Amino acid sequence: MNKTSTRGLEILLALVMMARGTSFIFSKLLLETMSTFNVLALRFGIAFLLLAALFARRLYRASRKVWIAGFLIGFLYFLVMSLELTALTMADTGPVALTEHTSIVMVPLATAALARMRPNPVMLLSAFLAVTGVGMLTLPGGNLSAGLLIALLGAVCYAVTIIVTDRVTHSPEEGFTVGIIQLGTLALLAAIASFFLESPHLPSSLAQWGMLAVLVVVCTVFGFTFQPVAQARVSAEMTGLLSALNPAVAAVIGAFVLHEQFGWLGALAVALILVAITLPSWLRILTPKAEKVSPQ
Repeated sequence: MNKTSTRGLEILLALVMMARGTSFIFSKLLLETMSTFNVLALRFGIAFLLLAALFARRLYRASRKVWIAGFLIGFLYFLVMSLELTALTMADTGPVALTEHTSIVMVPLATAALARMRPNPVMLLSAFLAVTGVGMLTLPGGNLSAGLLIALLGAVCYAVTIIVTDRVTHSPEEGFTVGIIQLGTLALLAAIASFFLESPHLPSSLAQWGMLAVLVVVCTVFGFTFQPVAQARVSAEMTGLLSALNPAVAAVIGAFVLHEQFGWLGALAVALILVAITLPSWLRILTPKAEKVSPQ
């Protein structure tokens, strides 16, 4: 794939992360009246039914390998989302999102360790800046609550999910089908958990249905489904860095909508995250000749 196509997929992945960043606020509000697995089952179940109806032929023709990949990634995302929503019932939106996305530093380090290679210095620097920004936003008072510990466990699961997705999806078309299957898997697991552990019910007001609709269309149909499409040709390291957009968006929305604390320190932290995300691209632009002769 040429550089232009790769850059386009990186942009798509950035938009996906921003869209998913908005999900924290709507999930937080829905969790005031609904249970964790109930929200997950409705959100991902409706999204899966919509996409399955539109792309039934694609699912029918999918190979066994694609179905297995979808089941595996769906299970991993079930763990991530269950931990995320549980944490949201115990802590503020911004800190949960940012703690969960400490995965941005776990991914490049884990990838290098698996390949038995030294991490790329530029990616390490970007990861360091990003996690510094995340730390400044997440723990301004140094108080690691139970909710944030759960979010940190979610970060470990999310890092594993990013790496596994990178290993099992090899083309944008294949990634799109995997994305649909993973939604159905997540919805099924959430529905089973909700049936046995909760008292599932539908939203009881127009406002709740509206929030659920945003979660389904913007954060799930677009956000979750297109991540495997973009990630099929984007490195796990770059995916981890672009993931920083997710908590940055969540923190800003949490500050304006839920009035969560977000002062000058938070603004500085977001700036660090954005620098971390764009640093590799800056270096590619400034040193194009070096990029051409770099080892693949």
